[in-house]
Amino acid sequence: MILMVLGMPINQYHIKMKTGILKWSLGLVLIFGCSTERIDEIEIVEDPRNPVFEIVFQESGSYRMVTNGECEDLEQADLTGVTNQTVFGIFTTKTRLCTDFQDIYEVKGRHTLANGDSINFTVEDWFVEGELIKFVYKYEGGSGAFDGATGELTVTHKPIALDDSRASTYINTASGYIKLAIN
Repeated sequence: MILMVLGMPINQYHIKMKTGILKWSLGLVLIFGCSTERIDEIEIVEDPRNPVFEIVFQESGSYRMVTNGECEDLEQADLTGVTNQTVFGIFTTKTRLCTDFQDIYEVKGRHTLANGDSINFTVEDWFVEGELIKFVYKYEGGSGAFDGATGELTVTHKPIALDDSRASTYINTASGYIKLAIN
């Protein structure tokens, strides 16, 4: 005697049922298991052990010419400025510029946060565009959170002349990056 289910022998019914369940399961996996996000929409998670921060700011300040400074045969200008908000907070900037105002611009300085952490910079490249001077700051080390930090910043410097030839104000706009050291 052969048992029948829905007009089929029971062993054929089991095979057909298992095949149907397998097809149905495979369909669910394909429907719900695949992401509908486009690849360029997937969020990329930064590695916290490799922290690189984009820096964009505007800085305003003043500079004054220094007589008998540390620049030997060149003119010395000391610049003091304050940035608007950056990813790290508000920086104050102290910069020493040794120059002949034609071919030589030796610049070094430091950005300092309110908590005292600072990052040092020097200028390795510069060029003049009309009334603007563009400097490329190279960051190399500092104190606190910036100990061992590196980076690069392009700064557009716009001097604003005053009546006094020994002092002036300026506006800098800057963009670049700072990479913190892994400790």
